[in-house]
Amino acid sequence: MPPKKSKKPSRNGYWEFVLECRDKQPNKHMNMQELQTYASRKWSNLSKEERQPYEARAQVARDTYQPTKLTTDGLEIEEVERKEKEQVGKIQDMKNDITRTLKAASFAMNLDEHMFLIIHINHLTHYPNEDRFFICEIAIAALNLKNGIEEVYHSIVKPGKLPLGFYGGALAHSKETHQLIDLAQEDPCQDNTQEVFGEVTQFLKKYRNNHSPLIVYADDKTFDMTTNVINNFRDDFRFDEEIKVYNLQYMFFALRNAVAGKTVWQTETFAFSELEKDVYSYTPNIACAFHEMSDISIYCSKSFVTRYCYTICDHCCAELRIQLVPGFHVPNKSRVVTESRSASKDPSVYSNDDSRSAHSARVNNSLSSTSYDDDYPALASKSSASSVVSFSSMKTVKSASTPKKTAARLEQSFKALSLKEAAKRDHGDLAFPKHGTTRNRNNF
Repeated sequence: MPPKKSKKPSRNGYWEFVLECRDKQPNKHMNMQELQTYASRKWSNLSKEERQPYEARAQVARDTYQPTKLTTDGLEIEEVERKEKEQVGKIQDMKNDITRTLKAASFAMNLDEHMFLIIHINHLTHYPNEDRFFICEIAIAALNLKNGIEEVYHSIVKPGKLPLGFYGGALAHSKETHQLIDLAQEDPCQDNTQEVFGEVTQFLKKYRNNHSPLIVYADDKTFDMTTNVINNFRDDFRFDEEIKVYNLQYMFFALRNAVAGKTVWQTETFAFSELEKDVYSYTPNIACAFHEMSDISIYCSKSFVTRYCYTICDHCCAELRIQLVPGFHVPNKSRVVTESRSASKDPSVYSNDDSRSAHSARVNNSLSSTSYDDDYPALASKSSASSVVSFSSMKTVKSASTPKKTAARLEQSFKALSLKEAAKRDHGDLAFPKHGTTRNRNNF
């Protein structure tokens, strides 16, 4: 039920006089009825000139009154609109920061080495009284396009005892998704969140980009929850350094256009669509041991961040002529072209000359190309990357000699057939049955 609208105050000179008498009355124990009786006697003895200051004071109160507009939830509309504008401004600042960072990395020719920290968190329940999520699992993947997945941090979180009345909701959510409630609540009094947060901050500092701010990228579906968890951790454990949470979909969209050097994806919808496909969802051996044994690896945080990384590499590495390496850029045992790689399977020792030359060409031609963002300079033109298999398109690279081999085999088959048939048949003596009659084998 919506709250009742506040009425305009019906203040007059007499009421202002009553309030003044209340403030000046030495007998503080006088109730309101006694106060009004006392004030009415004195008010009746005042002249018109003596009442004038109180009337003027009441008029000012009526003129300056502004009713508060409320939503159906009882919240002030002005406050809600202010928060919405503030949120829109934060999102725009985030997008500008991502775009500037990728542009700078591209012009510095180290976009392939730029590190992206991708995070996913599973939770048990949300406690609205304190606006706090009780989480049970966290994973962060350190990714760059050159080497693929450098490392994945993963931990089961034990948040301590759940608030009274919230265990049932946490149990239902757990059964439908990650099924971690028994593990996270094995000892309800055990709380390892501070230890986990310490490990998380060390991991983020290890893979930060040249002393830049700590930035993690979260999926749009878990973006608000991740921001809430990170901010509460910082407040609880007095971590002064800021940890920014950015949108994974927008980063993917901006990175795809950055590596192409022009507008390949017109809107962020393309990034949302590709991540929503989740083509690597049932890849084996990318989840934690618990989820692999439970056969629900699709809900594992470690599996989530690994699949995000595979999808990003699948769409972005080809433009920089970076060879996809099974286990780092794509799942193990994936079929990829390895002709430009050395014999070693360690991505850190691979030669990246092709990527550097392509990247250099982009920067040299950037001023004459079309920009994908009018607010920033252009990067470069599109490069060729025919030596890399794209798993998103699911097309197999064919050899240039395949048509010639096929034609040669067909020619040999025709020659063999013609020689064999010429020795056995004389096509001029063949008799075909008339229309409407049954073909008899003896006619041949």
